[in-house]
Amino acid sequence: MPDVEDCDLSDEEVADLRELRKQRRERQQQFSIVDPPSREKTNPPFMSTIVLYENAIHLPDGISSLAAFRDWLRSDDFPKAGRICYLNGQVWVDMSKEQIFTHNQVKQEFNVVIGGLVKAEQMGRYFPDGLYLTNDRANLAG
Repeated sequence: MPDVEDCDLSDEEVADLRELRKQRRERQQQFSIVDPPSREKTNPPFMSTIVLYENAIHLPDGISSLAAFRDWLRSDDFPKAGRICYLNGQVWVDMSKEQIFTHNQVKQEFNVVIGGLVKAEQMGRYFPDGLYLTNDRANLAG
């Protein structure tokens, strides 16, 4: 994300973006990872469970590569809700809900402005959030 000083935003919009970043960092610290006890050779593979608010995501054992993450992404077991991404050997889960004024509306304005600039200047394509993208060289899916 570009530095807020590099964008043509009002002081209020800059303050909103900074608050949004602060809230996102706080939300990222709110989820907990609960690992089951160690398994013996006779037990079936275990899953890690991530719990946030009333939601739970079950991560299958063995998601340690981009290929394994993609296989899980394409399976019927992949969760239908939440943002679940893979980056360099780690699975990232964001189950937070967007706040109307400090997240959703700021994000929408950002998308309108940046999307408009990209289109007007014929700079390529701009994809707002919600698109799953994978890149082998970056070891990324999200």
